[in-house]
Amino acid sequence: VLVITLGGDRQQKIEDMFGDPIMKEHFEKPTFSMGVSSRHIRNRINFINTAYAAGLLPKQEWKAVMDSVEDKRYEGQPTERFFDCLDDVPVTKGRQGSREDIQLHYTVELWRKSKAINRDRSVLACVFAHLIAMKKFCGDGTFDLILEDNVRADPRSCGERVWEWKTAANEWDQAS
Repeated sequence: VLVITLGGDRQQKIEDMFGDPIMKEHFEKPTFSMGVSSRHIRNRINFINTAYAAGLLPKQEWKAVMDSVEDKRYEGQPTERFFDCLDDVPVTKGRQGSREDIQLHYTVELWRKSKAINRDRSVLACVFAHLIAMKKFCGDGTFDLILEDNVRADPRSCGERVWEWKTAANEWDQAS
């Protein structure tokens, strides 16, 4: 089981739930995938790192930005110079979008658009957290399901319900 969490009390409740002897009969100890807070992605570097971790940014663009941050190339420079580090990186071809958008590096486009979402930033943070968890889920191959840390289950029936769900999903998949 892979659980998306920001930690704290909710993570503890999940650990306690899966620590129940009946739950231990059906499940291994859960693995946690860290959530993303909306406050965290307000910062440009945190945003870029999180978007990259979610699999949304091209590696060349992310690396160029991180290299420029590490060598402090644009420290003390005007903010609009920050993305000058991408000048030597080719713009990814084959993207969808407006004529203006596809001429920009995706990192620049995504950052510009994210600045305008205000209250929906928490939704974007949630999407990032789910994409990161899905990468881990698909890449690792050892997980059967992803949960959020607000899930609560009756230990007496949880294992059986998950197996019923998994059986039904397999039957549905075979029928398709």
